[in-house]
Amino acid sequence: MTMKKGDATKLRIIEETAPLFNTRGFSSTSIQDILDTTGLQKGGLYNHFKNKDDLALASFDYALKMLYSAHQAAQASTHDSSSRIKALMEVVCRTARDGIMMGGCPLLNVSVESDSSHPKLKERAQYATKVFEDFLCQIIVQGQNAGEIPSTIQATSCAKVLLMLIEGAILMSRLHNNQKYIDEVKDHIRVFLQLEG
Repeated sequence: MTMKKGDATKLRIIEETAPLFNTRGFSSTSIQDILDTTGLQKGGLYNHFKNKDDLALASFDYALKMLYSAHQAAQASTHDSSSRIKALMEVVCRTARDGIMMGGCPLLNVSVESDSSHPKLKERAQYATKVFEDFLCQIIVQGQNAGEIPSTIQATSCAKVLLMLIEGAILMSRLHNNQKYIDEVKDHIRVFLQLEG
């Protein structure tokens, strides 16, 4: 099915501004930055979005969709807990190196930036965190059901800890421009989940 011209333009704006917001931050990205990036006039932009916040939310959703799609694609070819964790960490590495979205992990970036000045964005980041925790929990439960991860590990709490480790590793990796932080977390996750190999 062909997209209407207005919908196609709206999607193009989102695709072009998501990396801009993810790199510069929502507060630091000006309307002029958006216009320069998209080549639109103000009227053209406001024809598709009520305001900058509306575009920021759409751009964040798009960036998360890109991240989730990368994780789903990586998990599609996995067959056990060890390969699921390996696929997870490969996406984490790509995220840290701007391989999925310029600027790194959108969840980390928005979580660091969002505060009382962006309550809707903060809400969206909190929801995204829960979705990612559920994704990690699912990996753990699958491993427990297959007898690959000990049933004594509390899946929900473990998923929260894994998320904190992963996001911290991305932060440190980007700060120091060194993947060793991600590699170390990957090793600790394997030990934590008591995975073989």
